[in-house]
Order: sequence, then C-alpha cells, then structure tokens
Amino acid sequence: MKPHECRRLIGAWMLALVAIGAMGCSKPSGVLPSDAAQVRKIDEAVEQLRQSYIHKDPKAFHELLMPLDSLRRLELEIERDFAIYDRINVDFGIDRVLVEGSDAAVYFHWQGQWQRKTDDQPLRERGHAILHLVGHKDMVLSSVEGDSPFGISGRRLPTDRASQP
Repeated sequence: MKPHECRRLIGAWMLALVAIGAMGCSKPSGVLPSDAAQVRKIDEAVEQLRQSYIHKDPKAFHELLMPLDSLRRLELEIERDFAIYDRINVDFGIDRVLVEGSDAAVYFHWQGQWQRKTDDQPLRERGHAILHLVGHKDMVLSSVEGDSPFGISGRRLPTDRASQP
C-alpha cells in the first residue's frame, strides 16, 4: 500500500469513528412528553410559590396551598413575614425532584434577604427544604419539610429586633 492510500484509509476510518460517535450522542433521551410536561408543571408551581412570597401576595400564595389544617400555621407565619418585612427576596435552587404518581417531592436549597425599613442591614438566611406538591393539572403545596424559607419571622427574628415596631 502506498503512503497516500494509507493516509486515505486512516482518514476514512477516523471519519467513520467520528460518525459512529455522533450517532451515539444523538440518541433520543428517552424522556416521555408526559413526564417532561409534569416536570415543567412542578417547576412552575415552585416558581409561583416563590413569586407570590417575594411579591407579598397572600391571596396568590393561599391558592397554591392544599386546604389542610396543617398548612394554616404556615399561612399565618407567611402573613406575619408580609407584615414585618418590607422587602423579601428569596432564590431557590432545585436539587432533586422525586415523582410518584400525582405526588412530587422537590428537594431544594434557598437563600434570601428580608428587609425592614427600620433596619440598616437585611436579615440573611439560607437553608435546605423539601416541598411536597400534589396534583395533575395544577400542583399545590401539601407540606414543607426542613429549613423552610417561609415564615422566617417566627424562627429567625432576633429578640432585639422583635421589640422594635
């Protein structure tokens, strides 16, 4: 075999390997459209919870909760946050989502700032929590576990700040 034929053969062989590799990378992901739609609904529900909280909208937040007595305390804590803090800014980062039928557990980390007009510096907190969502068409919150960003005034308000108006 002549040297230029050998180069062509090696070049053809390399091209074939690249083509095979490209086909291997372009395999379908195997995600069903219904699963993708459910994940989008879960993500939208989490973002709606966050938005209604940072915009201090109790009606919108209430609409995202299941009508459970166990969530009534959370609602009262959130209303207290809205009354105490003039500005609330919280960011969520979803770490993992576990879905079982119409139930979803959203594991997330968060960090936030709660600012009162009378304070020079905002209260800064962060943590990890799990949102339990339920539903098919519309996802609603059924419970929160862990270090919830909601109701921070009841858990994190230092005693020297509590006495201030």
